[in-house]
Amino acid sequence: MTRSRWALALPVAAAVLTLAAARLAASEGAPDPAENGPETWTFDAHQKAMPLAELDHFRHASSKGLKIPCTRCHHTSKGTDVDAGCGECHGEAWSPEIPDIKSATHSLCIRCHVRNNAAPAAKPAPYKCAGCHKGAAPKK
Repeated sequence: MTRSRWALALPVAAAVLTLAAARLAASEGAPDPAENGPETWTFDAHQKAMPLAELDHFRHASSKGLKIPCTRCHHTSKGTDVDAGCGECHGEAWSPEIPDIKSATHSLCIRCHVRNNAAPAAKPAPYKCAGCHKGAAPKK
């Protein structure tokens, strides 16, 4: 490379590296989307037979974890403004418009875990009952 090209390339490279470092520093100070939620979440609504299912909320939603957007699970919410938990809309009764809590959570969780497991080099996600239902005995 000629001297005049180096004179142009070096400042451009320095500017790119400076911008990349500034962006990295800014992202490290950004609030984590999982910060306002619980570290873990226990699905205890309408549980009757199986042990309670536990979700590592921080691992799923954190920018240091799987980075799953809030709206993937909180589908009626806007961004990180979570309006309700599953049991607020999904009750014990099933309807075509609003499935019951068991159908809704199983459909969402298992579908995502199976999709994850199909990805190459993915850390296996549980998709069988005992993989998630390992909490305390259900309330009678």
